[in-house]
Amino acid sequence: MWAVFLPKFMRIKEDSIALGKKAKAKHDQLCGNPPPKGCICFFGCGNFSSWHHLERDVQPFQAYNASFGESKSEDLVRHLNLATEFFPRAVVFSGGSKDICAPGMTAQGVADCFQRFVELLWIRCKVPVVFVEITQTPLIKFLGKTQAVNDANRLCRKFVEQHPTLRYVKTPVFNDVDFCWDMHHLTDEGHEKLAQCILPILEDLELAIPAKQRQELFASSKHCPDLPMLLNNSYGSPFQVIKPV
Repeated sequence: MWAVFLPKFMRIKEDSIALGKKAKAKHDQLCGNPPPKGCICFFGCGNFSSWHHLERDVQPFQAYNASFGESKSEDLVRHLNLATEFFPRAVVFSGGSKDICAPGMTAQGVADCFQRFVELLWIRCKVPVVFVEITQTPLIKFLGKTQAVNDANRLCRKFVEQHPTLRYVKTPVFNDVDFCWDMHHLTDEGHEKLAQCILPILEDLELAIPAKQRQELFASSKHCPDLPMLLNNSYGSPFQVIKPV
C-alpha cells in the first residue's frame, strides 16, 4: 500500500515546498517595493501572476499583483497573507482553473476553497472581494472539464450573491489568439479584454459602498489580536486558524 501512496505524497510535499518558495519570493518582492495603502489587490493563480501590464490595464484604479504562479485554490488560502499584508481597499480573486484541470478536485471543492478564502480574509481584512469566474480555456475544453467549470462558477456566484460586499465578474468571450501557446494562460491582449470586464465591477463597488463605509472597511484592515488569526509565517506549512492566548 505504501508503495502506491508514498510517491504521490512526496510529490505533493515537493509541490508545496516549491509553491512556498514562490509565495515567499512574491512577498519579498512586495516588501522591497510596497504598494501604497488603499490599493486594489489582485490575487490568484497563473492567469493573474502572468498579467504583465496589470497596473496599466486597470487604470484609473491603483492596483498591485500579489499572485504567484502554479497555485491552486488551496494554495491561495494557505498564503492569503499576501492579499492582506499591504492594507488593500478590495481584493480581486481568481482561482480554480488549475484545480479543475487536476484530477480529484470537484466543482464543490473549488467553491468551498473560495468561501474559505473569503471567511479567513475577513478575519484579518474586512474589505470587498471580487471573484473573477473561471475561464473556459481551450485546454479545459480539451480535457472535457467544461461542465465542471460551469458548476464551480455557479456555486461561487451563489455564494457571492449572498453578501453585499462580494462581486462576481463574468469573463468575456476569448478567441484562440487571446491565449498563450499552452492554450490556458492569457496573452497581453487577453488580459486587456479581462480588464474591461473587471473595471465596471470595481466602479460599481465604488458607487455601491458609501465613502464612510469604505473608510471603516479600510480602517479594519489590520491584524486583530482579539480574533482568531491565520498562522502562515513559514510560507509552506498548511494553514491553520489559532485562537489567541
